[in-house]
Amino acid sequence: MQMTMSNLKNTDASLRNMKIQITQLAKPLAENQKSTFSTNTKVNLREHYNVVLRGELSSSEQ
Repeated sequence: MQMTMSNLKNTDASLRNMKIQITQLAKPLAENQKSTFSTNTKVNLREHYNVVLRGELSSSEQ
């Protein structure tokens, strides 16, 4: 009986800790979704240099 109560307390504590961690993870995700477009874009240098070498610059790059 005492072992069961101990296991129950440990399980309860673990669930509380998990709830706290999930809440902490959810807050930044919710804030991130408020922005309309958030990505981490990178220029594909291979394509960029091929275009430059062929002289196909767009009007915005000239």
